[in-house]
Amino acid sequence: MMNVYINIENTEDIKMFKEKASYFNDSVLKEIHYESGSTRDHASNSLHPFDTLAVVKMIFESHCNKGKIIELIFEHIERLNLVPTPLYYDSLFENPSIFFCENFIYFSRYENDVLKLDESSCENTWLKAKNAKYIIK
Repeated sequence: MMNVYINIENTEDIKMFKEKASYFNDSVLKEIHYESGSTRDHASNSLHPFDTLAVVKMIFESHCNKGKIIELIFEHIERLNLVPTPLYYDSLFENPSIFFCENFIYFSRYENDVLKLDESSCENTWLKAKNAKYIIK
């Protein structure tokens, strides 16, 4: 079976995604990957230092529905604020905020107000991107 990602383009898509993801009930962030697009050409030994991708992939594992895996991909990242939880402390993501503001999509562990994201940056994992898509396995 082919993996087909579903685009999140409006608030109705967000609502549908969160329902399918069981509102992240009993879900933990297992992995987060950032790919910039910058690289070194090994054949010519030349450096390509320009970000052409700026993609974040977040993988959540859920205890709901026999262990579903939620993959979220954010493209054209403008801001990534990562605050890991302390070691041996729970990293549950209960109903995180996902919303649109001024042609950007935001994902935030705690905050749902763009104006408060910067002031919550010490304890809040959040990002700002142009596009988002998901798959639930």
